[in-house]
Formats: sequence, C-alpha cells, structure tokens
Amino acid sequence: MSREPEETKWNIFARELEIVLAKHNLRIGQLDNRHDEDGILVHPAKVSRLQKSLDEPGLYPTLSPKEIERMAKLFDLSDDEVEQLRAAVMATAVERALMARMRDPETALMAADDVFRILKSAIGNSPRLAQAKDGEWLSEITSEGDADFEHALQLMDQAALALHTCGEVTAMHAKLSYAREAQLAYQQAQACLQRCTSPAHTEPQWRNWHDEAVQQLRYTAELIADLERKRP
Repeated sequence: MSREPEETKWNIFARELEIVLAKHNLRIGQLDNRHDEDGILVHPAKVSRLQKSLDEPGLYPTLSPKEIERMAKLFDLSDDEVEQLRAAVMATAVERALMARMRDPETALMAADDVFRILKSAIGNSPRLAQAKDGEWLSEITSEGDADFEHALQLMDQAALALHTCGEVTAMHAKLSYAREAQLAYQQAQACLQRCTSPAHTEPQWRNWHDEAVQQLRYTAELIADLERKRP
C-alpha cells in the first residue's frame, strides 16, 4: 500500500515551532491562551497568521526575540529547542528571499530547508551564537483585512526577520543596517495600519497589531541608539 505524500508546510519557522511545542504537548493554537507576568504570550491574530502560514506560501510570520524568550521560560524549552527556533528564523529569512526570486516555490523551500539544517548545526557549535542574549539575535482570530492591513502584516514579518538577523551578524555596520531596515519596516507598517479601514481601528485584531508596531518601534529606536554608541 503506497504512503500518502507528506503535506507541505510552507513557513519553516512555524513548522519548527509546531515540532518544538508538540514535544511539550502543546499546539500553536494554544499560544494565545497562555500567560506570564507580562500578560498574554502571543496575541490571537498572530497565532492565526502562524497557523495560516503553514498552508499558504508567501507568508513568513515569526515570533519576536522577546516572545521566544518568554515562551522558552514559560514552557521550559531546552537550549537545543531554542537553537532550533533561532535557526528556523534565519532559514525563514532565506526562504522569503528565495521565494521572491525563484519561479518554483517547492524548489525555494527545499533550498531554504538545506540552509536550515546547516544553520541548526552551526548555531549548536558556535559559542558566540549559543550565548546570544535577547535583542541581540536574531474578527480577533482571523488576520484578514483590506490591502493596507495585509501589507502592514507583511512589513511586520519583514521587520521581525531583520531584527533577528541584526543579532546574528557580527559587523557593526551590518547590525545597524538590519536594525534600520526593521525600524523602517515597522514605521511603514504603522502607516499602513493607520490607513486601513478593515479591520476597524476599534477591533481587538487591529489594536493588537498596532500596539506591537508601536512597541517594536520603541525597541528598534533604543537598539539603534545603543549600536550607535558602541560604533567605533
């Protein structure tokens, strides 16, 4: 009897997050009902977007460094599991770039998967990467809205990937470049959110994304100021 082909899971980060959570008897869909001292772990609209990205190519949501740190503490993730997620974030950045340049999405995903395996091994064997700290590395349930809203979410995906990459590179000029890329993307995302008419600005879904953009803009401004002070 022939085996059914495995279902393609498009977002490498979401796929690896699903694998890590399963080891702790958890699912991605449960992240929006878990809390720590800072409040809800991941807001429902982001959880929905992570789930959607498994089935649809072209979506690249990840968790922020702070969200990964909180999740690791709350669920007692091992160092290997955190490294697995960090490698997945960087591979997702590669996947995003390849998808924009290659005609065949399956080939782009396979290439990005090869990068993921290499990165996972490299992170595990790198003392510098293993010791990286937070900020130095890399309807409510639906996420559907008008074109401005969807563009804002794509910009926030891009910004989150840039922030993670900022922490992984070593050259100061590269760190500043990625931090500024993230800041610009968050600024553009905030502008798109202000322009959008669906969802309404009174809806929790819109407020969650807008609050995250504001929060991350504050963080990137502090990060850039800190990097500027350290620049020779």
